[in-house]
Parts: sequence; structure tokens; C-alpha cells
Amino acid sequence: ARAARLLGLGEWRCLSAEAGAGHLIVVPAAPDAMLLLARERSVPLGRLAVVAARTAGMAGRWLEALA
Repeated sequence: ARAARLLGLGEWRCLSAEAGAGHLIVVPAAPDAMLLLARERSVPLGRLAVVAARTAGMAGRWLEALA
């Protein structure tokens, strides 16, 4: 979030990376928490993004319940 702000990129929602061994997605789960998902290349990056968004929502609710 800090890098996006300093570069003037606006609010970030997702960071994805494709590598030889697989795909990575980072999404915010709460204002002070991020969720990292990694899967092999057989899982399409778009599908991984959908799973990441759903999982981040569940993780955010879980974190709120802890507070």
C-alpha cells in the first residue's frame, strides 16, 4: 500500500505474479493484514484471484471476530 501511494498508483486491490513454478496473488484481508496465495501453474491466474478475494473476505471477518 505504501509503495502504491508513493508512486501515485492509487488504491491497490491485488498483486499477482507468474513464475516458472507457479502463480502468486497478494490481496488485503484487513487494513493491517495481507493474504498470500500460491498455486502451481495448472491453476489459471484468474481463478486464483477469485479464490483469493473470497478467502480474504473470510479472513477479514475472522480477524474482526478476534478483536
